[in-house]
Amino acid sequence: MKLHLKYSILIVFYLTTIKSQAQTWRTFKSVSSAEKWWGISHVFVAKKTFYLSKSVLVVCDSLKKNAILQGSGNGDQLDAFRHTYWMALLTQNINPKKALKLGIAHEKGNYQTFKNGNLEDGATPDSMSTVMDLMNNKTGLEIGKYFKQHHPKQETNLLLIQTIIDSVKQSKVVTLKKDLNKNFLTCDEHIIDLNLYKGKWSIPKCLIKSGNPNN
Repeated sequence: MKLHLKYSILIVFYLTTIKSQAQTWRTFKSVSSAEKWWGISHVFVAKKTFYLSKSVLVVCDSLKKNAILQGSGNGDQLDAFRHTYWMALLTQNINPKKALKLGIAHEKGNYQTFKNGNLEDGATPDSMSTVMDLMNNKTGLEIGKYFKQHHPKQETNLLLIQTIIDSVKQSKVVTLKKDLNKNFLTCDEHIIDLNLYKGKWSIPKCLIKSGNPNN
């Protein structure tokens, strides 16, 4: 469930640089239909969104290296942080409705990725992972709205990051239930054998509050 750097914002990004038309076309073809339409419909903020999304991945990489949050980015605390921070940062910098629509477009793209039998950064998208992302996006949206109203954005990036780290640790967002060996669990504590769900969108993973120590 890692954020794609292949958002439709890349379409506009490359169109506004000296990259070749051939490379632009390859980039355009690589994103989902929903993300393409978002990029086409939001040309004037697409380039900014590209840079903001890229900065989120830099922050997440630092948090992972320093073990500030648990997990590797698949249904865990780091994953929850990524989506919450991404949406909060977008909301600070562009219209909140546009930010939310991009989040929805991304999740629609995940379903398309699943239908095509592809991976999203090494993991197969599924139903509950999408629910988790959408819920955390909404939390990030509200945090972003608050910061946009009460804090000048040029002064608050570190504060925003810390606020969302605290939100993750204080169970204000959601993750997916796992055991100590990082196996996904059902809400009844049964280990999910993912081999039994190959090619299936609906997997009985269990949403839990993000402060769970196993995540």
